[in-house]
Amino acid sequence: MPNGLLFVISGPSGVGKTTLLQTLIPRWNSLYANQEGQKGLEFSVSYTTRAPRAMEENGRDYFFVTPEKFQQLIAGQEFLEHALVHGHRYGTSKSFVEQRLGQGINVVLDVDVQGALNVKKAIPPAILIFIAPPSFSEMVERLTKRGTEKAESLQQRIQDASWELEQMVHFDFLLENAQLSRAEEDLFSILRSENLRIVPGSTLLQKYMPEKSG
Repeated sequence: MPNGLLFVISGPSGVGKTTLLQTLIPRWNSLYANQEGQKGLEFSVSYTTRAPRAMEENGRDYFFVTPEKFQQLIAGQEFLEHALVHGHRYGTSKSFVEQRLGQGINVVLDVDVQGALNVKKAIPPAILIFIAPPSFSEMVERLTKRGTEKAESLQQRIQDASWELEQMVHFDFLLENAQLSRAEEDLFSILRSENLRIVPGSTLLQKYMPEKSG
C-alpha cells in the first residue's frame, strides 16, 4: 500500500484548530476508514512541557512531560520536529508519524507555525494548511475570552501571531475560520481532494486498471 498523506494544520493561537479537528477526524473515518482503497485519518498527539489546561487529558490532547524528559527525547532523536513556543517546548513523535504513513494511513498534525515549517523541511510532501482568523482583532478577542493565559503569556501570544500570519505564504492552503460550519467543509474538501490525487501505483488507481492477458 502506498504511503499515507501527512496534513499539517497550523495558525495562530485562538483560531479554532482544535475545534475543527474534533469534527474532521471522526467524520472522515466514519465515511472512508473501512472502504477499499481509502485511507483512515489519525491525529498525532504532540509532546509538550507546559502544564495541562482545564479539560485537557494526557495522551489525548498532548503528552505532558517534564523539561528533563523532553530533553531525553531530543537526545534520542525521537522527534520529527520540536520547537520552543510561548516559553514551552513542543515536539512531534517521529516514530508514530513514520509508522502510520508507512501503513498507508493519513496523519494530521496540529502544530504551531514554526513546527509546521520544520515538518515541511523533514517531509517535503507534507501538506500545510494555514487556519487564519477573520481578522487580527477578532483573534485577540478570542484569545482573551478563552481565559487560559495569564496577562504576560497572552501578550506574548499576540506578538507571536504577527510573525505567524506573515508565514502563511509558505503554506499550501489558506483557510479562514470565520464561520465554523464553512471552515469545516473547506477543511474536509482539502483532505478529500488530496486523497483523490492520482498517484502512480496507488491501491485506488490499480482498482481500475484492466488485467493484462498472457
